[in-house]
Amino acid sequence: VFSHTTAARMLRLPLPRGVRAVVHVTTPPGSPRVVRRGVVGHRGNPDTHLVQGVQVSDPLSTWADLAAALSLDDLVVMGDGILRRRFCTLEELRVDLVRRAGARGIRSSARGGRAWRHHRTGRR
Repeated sequence: VFSHTTAARMLRLPLPRGVRAVVHVTTPPGSPRVVRRGVVGHRGNPDTHLVQGVQVSDPLSTWADLAAALSLDDLVVMGDGILRRRFCTLEELRVDLVRRAGARGIRSSARGGRAWRHHRTGRR
């Protein structure tokens, strides 16, 4: 499954400038991790989405995967992109954050959700 920044690009989600153009692939736990030049291998079970017949991490999994790597501002921009493209509602995004509680980078995502809500509503 294409994941991380590769999935974000395939889903046409906004990424900050300067993000390296390497391929990210996630394989299920217990499967061999992909090891190739120019490919970053990960293990996990992301929810998936089809893009032109190719399996990629779904937008919420992609956002969560990148939570540890992106700045808070970049998470807000990506979250806004997910919602503008109608991949989910704000409530679905909140539920997904709760479901992933404890995963690497999710505290940043939760802060991003609060910041995004402030950005959209003008309230904290």
